[in-house]
Amino acid sequence: MKRSIYSFTIIIAFILQGCSLGVENLNDADKNRVLGSREETVSLMKSCNSAYFASLIGSQNKYYDYMADQLTTCSLSSEWPFAKEPRIRIYNDVGGTLESTLTSDWKASYKAIVTANDVLSKIDDWGETDKALADYLKASALTIKGIATGYIGLLYKEGVILDVNKSTDEMEFHKYGDVIDGAVNFLEEAKTIYSSNTDLKWDYLPHTILSSSEIIKVINSYAAKFLLGKARNHAEFKQLDFEVINKYLNNAIEESFSPEGSRELNNSYQYYVSRYSSGEFRTCVDQKIPWLLSGKTAPKKKGTSNLPPVDSPDKRAELYFKYVDQSKFSYFERDPSLYSNYGSVRYTTSSDNRYHAPTRILLLEEVVLMKAETAYGLQNYSLAESILNESNRTKVGELPPLSGGEVSKIADALFYENSIELHLAGKASNWIFMRRWDLLQEGTMLHFAVPGQEAQLLGKEIETIGGQGTGDGIDSASGTNAWR
Repeated sequence: MKRSIYSFTIIIAFILQGCSLGVENLNDADKNRVLGSREETVSLMKSCNSAYFASLIGSQNKYYDYMADQLTTCSLSSEWPFAKEPRIRIYNDVGGTLESTLTSDWKASYKAIVTANDVLSKIDDWGETDKALADYLKASALTIKGIATGYIGLLYKEGVILDVNKSTDEMEFHKYGDVIDGAVNFLEEAKTIYSSNTDLKWDYLPHTILSSSEIIKVINSYAAKFLLGKARNHAEFKQLDFEVINKYLNNAIEESFSPEGSRELNNSYQYYVSRYSSGEFRTCVDQKIPWLLSGKTAPKKKGTSNLPPVDSPDKRAELYFKYVDQSKFSYFERDPSLYSNYGSVRYTTSSDNRYHAPTRILLLEEVVLMKAETAYGLQNYSLAESILNESNRTKVGELPPLSGGEVSKIADALFYENSIELHLAGKASNWIFMRRWDLLQEGTMLHFAVPGQEAQLLGKEIETIGGQGTGDGIDSASGTNAWR
């Protein structure tokens, strides 16, 4: 549906303001003045990348982990609605208590996208005089634009594809699948530049320099992640083009994309939820984690005060998690049956050292599990089994290898590995995996609606998604194969 120039100009002015420049008047900087300098244009792109990747590993991730039953909380009223059972309706109202939560990723992504478009537009004015610098900036702008657009497609029901070559009156809302396709197109444009310039470097994060071939592997990894993330239920999963996804995965990262932490970019979320002090966790894991670790024999509905430690054959039960006799989370007004006596310690580090710890933006193990899942989608069950048997499941967990190519056991292993190995690893990774396997509890949001304020400004109807009794499998989980 077409939108007016006036409406779209309002939204651009109100929310899509570009990333911080690290200079005075950060949010209101004169873009034409700043982009007039080659050096400041480079600085702008580096600042934009730091700001956006920081959002991917920031505290906003916890809400997705609550919906995937990875973590639970009793601390803040704004967090509890995402973890509560049965799922409650979270209203997409303007000025509501959860407005900033539902809007945060939208703002972060579009700030990066608009900044990238500003740079792309300016580069077009340079001509051939600075081609090497133009290629360097254009490739990076298309990369961050593709990643940010991809996350809009992963997290929201609809989005606007901000094509730099289109006028504002041509902009319109697209469904998540089309948004993801648009994101992959931007990433492909970036790859074309990197492939044609093998000496080109990507150095847009502190302490990070990637070669042209290395950033192509990062781009391919994100493309595969976005295309898998198109599926909002298992029926849609079966319709994915696994051949295309597999091609991306065949040239994906071979080691984790984990830049060193810094003040501009730090692993704050991983640090926060792994924090253990004074005999207590800041955030405890949901009952799902010990239930899986014990081979699905641990009670799912039991208070934390008398829950014994699980007996798990998986070495990661002690390497990644820690059991405590008492948990501060045993509050009956916050349903203690959801809490476990376990917390994550995998990313624990001291406050002094956390800025130097890897930021773990994109883990190699996530790519390994995407390869196994894609092999499953291709019905190559022996390959899926082989990939799982060569993963951290056996190398770190020391679990016995799968055998026999049993489809149900492979599916169970994919669920298990995503839950345990990718705990805290990546924005919404477990929630996105669980929705395409129909594992989420009935009424869990399958995506966020367009934030209420943005919808209102664009003359779009404000929607609310999710809540018990709304499980249509399209916007909220049907619960047909829910783990609990």
